[in-house]
Amino acid sequence: MITKEELTKLYVQGKSMMEIAHHLRCSHHKVAYWMGRYKIARRSWSEASYTKHNPTEPFKIKTNLSPKEEKLKAIALGIYLGEGNKRSRDTVRVGNSEPLILQFFVKFLRTICGVQAEKIKASLIVHPDVKIQETEHFWSQRLNIPLPQFSKTIVIKPRGRGTYTHRCSYGVATVYVCNTKLRQLIDVWISQYARVAQSAERNHGKIEAGSSILPPGLFLCRT
Repeated sequence: MITKEELTKLYVQGKSMMEIAHHLRCSHHKVAYWMGRYKIARRSWSEASYTKHNPTEPFKIKTNLSPKEEKLKAIALGIYLGEGNKRSRDTVRVGNSEPLILQFFVKFLRTICGVQAEKIKASLIVHPDVKIQETEHFWSQRLNIPLPQFSKTIVIKPRGRGTYTHRCSYGVATVYVCNTKLRQLIDVWISQYARVAQSAERNHGKIEAGSSILPPGLFLCRT
């Protein structure tokens, strides 16, 4: 017999039923039976996959933000809305040629989201005449991300004999964190900010409309 406390503890730790069976030296069917008997809710396939790839949560959201941190959060979400890649459902990704913009976003990931330093990755896209090693060191220093956390730099192949007058001296850098939960959480934050903005806009409209109404007992005299 497997006790409910023992089974729950192992399952909450992130172990799969197969891993629990191996730990308890019993069959997978026995674990499944007692989970059903105790009515322990099973993880979905996506939850099980996430737990397997993230034995410990790679980020910790900071609560009770100061006004300065709230401002950083709002700026970072604005950056993500404008410069983020929304196609991927499991990756938070922002690219830009301006270091300051990416510095803001990296600070947001570290300070507000509590993402572990080694989980923040970067990649570069550069023109053929750019010195790759110099460029990689430039971005590594600006973003405070170690070079081993950069993926292989992509060099854009020239097309025809045309010239580009507005090329980026240090290419385009992309900062990203592969985490489904964080990606979903940022979407939730953006929706919350959008609702607040819509509410403020409606209230502002009411105030403007109300300001044109004269107080009771006051009349305009036309000459």
